[in-house]
Amino acid sequence: MRKILALSLLLAACAAPAWADIIEISGFGGYTTVGMKDVNAAVNGLVQELPGQSPSSSSDLSNGYVAGVDIRTGLLIPIPFLSLGVRAEYVGTNTGEWKGNSTLGAYDLKENGYLADAMLGLSFAVDIPATGLGLGAGVYGGYGEGGIDQNLTLNSVKLPDVYYGGNFVGEAEVRVKYKIVAMLNVYAFGGMRFANMGLFEDSAATKQKLPNLIGVPAVASPSVDFSGIDGGLGINLDF
Repeated sequence: MRKILALSLLLAACAAPAWADIIEISGFGGYTTVGMKDVNAAVNGLVQELPGQSPSSSSDLSNGYVAGVDIRTGLLIPIPFLSLGVRAEYVGTNTGEWKGNSTLGAYDLKENGYLADAMLGLSFAVDIPATGLGLGAGVYGGYGEGGIDQNLTLNSVKLPDVYYGGNFVGEAEVRVKYKIVAMLNVYAFGGMRFANMGLFEDSAATKQKLPNLIGVPAVASPSVDFSGIDGGLGINLDF
């Protein structure tokens, strides 16, 4: 019984600082992987359809960066350690580029991907007494809108194209924080994003424009996947 009471008091001491915050505001940024296998395969297929094409260099659309803001409060849920919040986030990819020559002229094809999302989340946080350290975890779910910007320069003629779409986005992460002063702490995070957006639609302004112009078969809209592993640093203000 004494051991149970002592453990309860210890947990309460840890929980009090984490739960006492009326509101927490965090800004974060870091590196993220993305799953763009289908997009890269579709672009490679398009390039292969160029008559007499001879590639000089290529780099796939690949991993990039993540940045966002969290706002959390423990007042909406009467359970120690837990808080509810919202997250707004932006994910950008590194540019993919394919260059070479064909019987139609020199070509330079660039692809960029981006995703903006808004999610609700449930977070767990506990402070370690007398160390300034704290541990946390969170799960989030919501909706994201993204796009793939495709820019082809063929024989000095620029042919922009945009694919876009939206779908469910979910995330799970863990955090380790360190308190600098009473209201300010920094933290490191790592987690996973689940954001298979499915097929993106070609915008009405550019639909079929490229295939009709260069005389190659239309390439189906690829399945766009921003799922991946991310990690980085953040700053947190407690009020």
